[in-house]
Amino acid sequence: MQVVTSLLCSIATLGLSATALAQGTVALTEEIPWDVVGVDPWGQSFTAGDMQTGSGTTHAFRRGPGGLEDLGDLAGGIDRSDGKEISDDGSCVVGFSSSASGYEAFRWTAGNKLEGLGDLPGGAFHSSAYGISGDGAWIVGGATDDVGMRPVRWHADGTLEPLGSLAGGTGKGKARAASADGSVIVGVADSGDPTGSWPFRWTAAGGLQPLGHTLPQMVAGEAESVSADGQVVVGIALLPQPGGGQVEQHPFVYTVGGEMVDIGTLPGLPAEGVAMACNGDGSVVVGGNNTGASPPDLTSVATIWSQKQGLRRLKAALLADHGLDLGGFEPMTATGISDDGRVIAGHGRTHTGAWRGFVVTLPCSSPTTYCKASSNSAGLGSMIGHEGSISVSANNFRLVATGGIPVQYGLFFYGPKQAYFPFGDGYFCIGGGIKRLTPLTWADWNGTSRLDVDFTSPAAAQITGGSVWNFQHWYRDPQGAGGSGYNFSNALQVTFCW
Repeated sequence: MQVVTSLLCSIATLGLSATALAQGTVALTEEIPWDVVGVDPWGQSFTAGDMQTGSGTTHAFRRGPGGLEDLGDLAGGIDRSDGKEISDDGSCVVGFSSSASGYEAFRWTAGNKLEGLGDLPGGAFHSSAYGISGDGAWIVGGATDDVGMRPVRWHADGTLEPLGSLAGGTGKGKARAASADGSVIVGVADSGDPTGSWPFRWTAAGGLQPLGHTLPQMVAGEAESVSADGQVVVGIALLPQPGGGQVEQHPFVYTVGGEMVDIGTLPGLPAEGVAMACNGDGSVVVGGNNTGASPPDLTSVATIWSQKQGLRRLKAALLADHGLDLGGFEPMTATGISDDGRVIAGHGRTHTGAWRGFVVTLPCSSPTTYCKASSNSAGLGSMIGHEGSISVSANNFRLVATGGIPVQYGLFFYGPKQAYFPFGDGYFCIGGGIKRLTPLTWADWNGTSRLDVDFTSPAAAQITGGSVWNFQHWYRDPQGAGGSGYNFSNALQVTFCW
């Protein structure tokens, strides 16, 4: 097997306006086709199938802070591997590769590189890994025995465990995705009906359970992805066309304890679409919609759905919501999205018709203020704000409180929840486990206090990309009308980016 050590591949930023780049970015392969199919929760690393190497073969790869890494392939087979998903920290990639035995599921780690995960006894050798839990402890996919390919999971030690069968089914199927802790697995399994396949949700307590009975017209389907907490499942439902006859693929969203919802298709296009992935809480879903065209024309367009805005074409949504103009690039299918919804990945086509993978990074949410600032002995009250970046990796975030008492000390603090109750001469606006930021502040002659927050310090170590925190400033006010000798600013909520 030839392992390519120098990939003829680079990531390039599209020709976007300065305004668009300030609001968000999009990257795609410049020279070699690839398809991004796995995104870690906060968009730090990506996996891909169908990346062509310099020798013309297809290899799985991992793209992380250190750049693009060819993961190679298993020994003994044809030179081929496909990456399908990545763990939360980007340290583990799963997929399948040709091996001496046949197509075989693999796990890649930096220490052990590519290792085959084996197959069930009996039948033709064929296994595939499609998903992984957030901590990398559970891998899910399909493995083959005398019956055929079955939905399975691999333990961290490599032990292979079949997940069982749907009632009345043959046991055939495959697992497609796992929740963050691996306790919920989704996929497709034979139902015993003439149409064959049915989406399932698996737990250790309940086994394989079919989805879709709240969508009465559904005749078959497949679950493609699951939210981090396992409560939302997305996938594809086969529904009969109006008037009967042929069936159509529709994207669905299923919520535990609720119903399976057909989220529809784009107006003006054929009623054929897919839901491929969802963000951490299942509130945003990405996929694609058939255009009815045949190659070399554009055969599909990428979609994005939310409860508030419904199903939209991804390219149009990026422009309308974020001012991000993709120009002549057409996203065809979105296959991955980070837990915070800020990173969307998939494949598409350039204006010349060349196939390319894409990774769209949306802007960080702007911090918002809440709660009330009470008047103090210097004026109307102290107001909190920030300077610098809310990117944890940039590590140049500064808290600023204006309108305080000149040459008096104070303290910035933060917590995970919001509150609102009178305290001292003002209002206490932070809830949950309160953390103090050090050192103490000392207001200048204008009553302004500043603190540079070092995310590497013990006091701020729990502030990570994707986390949401609420900040407030306590300060001394010896002459305050309330008589307590201290007061508070209003409060600031920040969703931090990587």
